[in-house]
Amino acid sequence: MKIIIKGIVIKGEMKKSYFKNIYIVILLCLAGCSQQTPEQLCETELNASTNLFQVNDFEKKKFFSMIESDLPKFQEYFKEAAQLSDVDWRMIAAIGFQESQWNPEALSAMGVQGIMMLTEDTAKDFNVTDRQDPEQNILAGSLHFSNINQQISNLGIIDERFYFTLTAYNIGFSNFRRAWKEYESQQSPEWKSFKKPLSELSGKEVYFVDLNNYPRGRQAIDFTEKVSDYYLLLRAYTCLQN
Repeated sequence: MKIIIKGIVIKGEMKKSYFKNIYIVILLCLAGCSQQTPEQLCETELNASTNLFQVNDFEKKKFFSMIESDLPKFQEYFKEAAQLSDVDWRMIAAIGFQESQWNPEALSAMGVQGIMMLTEDTAKDFNVTDRQDPEQNILAGSLHFSNINQQISNLGIIDERFYFTLTAYNIGFSNFRRAWKEYESQQSPEWKSFKKPLSELSGKEVYFVDLNNYPRGRQAIDFTEKVSDYYLLLRAYTCLQN
């Protein structure tokens, strides 16, 4: 089973929470998922999916409905992209759902397109000729995510790298570095504390216009936490199907 995070460390005393549960899932796979029986692993996945950041019951119901109705159309593309990018296909699918709800024809006011909502520049970087082609779009998005994950690793981020990578994917790596400046000297930055400087980024500072007084930094936080939720839910769902 592939994961996107290498060498995550649990520090300090943790109560039963979202963070604890997602770390248990990831660490079990780092240690070797085969050490658990399928039933034990599935129970771990299900427990993790009960503690979410933001996704509410209505959103969960819609997500599970679209897993049945829409995901099968694109699942092979997600899995093929996972092989080439070394990213868990369920992470790619979770990003795609949050970005476009798996709509290959999605188009934003900012001009980003497709399931992974690619910019023109990102599409060019990965030789995408049609951003509304789901196969090209998903592969480019997964490779882009993998590249950002490596850039985040180069900053020395180990603990909770998962969240920082999602944030940089959403807001752009150069904008991520703006919020990161005051954390560069910290050996073990935490997502929870990083949200404050991130939430203060807005408008021209990150080369985006706030939408309806919805700061760009706050958008990145919401994106990160919702993708994390959908990823856990999809892991639990696929576990039940096996």
